[in-house]
Amino acid sequence: MMVFDSWQISQCNGSIYVSEWSAAGMRNFVNISLSIHLIPTLLTLLRFFKLEALNAGQKMMVSFLSTRSHIFFSFIML
Repeated sequence: MMVFDSWQISQCNGSIYVSEWSAAGMRNFVNISLSIHLIPTLLTLLRFFKLEALNAGQKMMVSFLSTRSHIFFSFIML
C-alpha cells in the first residue's frame, strides 16, 4: 500500500508542487514547476534539499525539463 501526501504552494506566476511518497525504495519525490523568472527560487530549493540529503547520507537523483516559459524539476531521494 502506498501512502501519498501532496500540497501546492503558489508563488507569483509560478507554482511549486511537492509530493511525498512512502513506498519501498522511494522516500521522497518532488516535482516543481516554476516560471522562468523564478529560477533563483528553484536553485535555492535545490541547495536546501541537496544539503539535507548530504546531511542524511542519502543520494539524490535529479532531472530537469525546460520549456519556453517553465522549468519542471524533479528528484528522488534514494
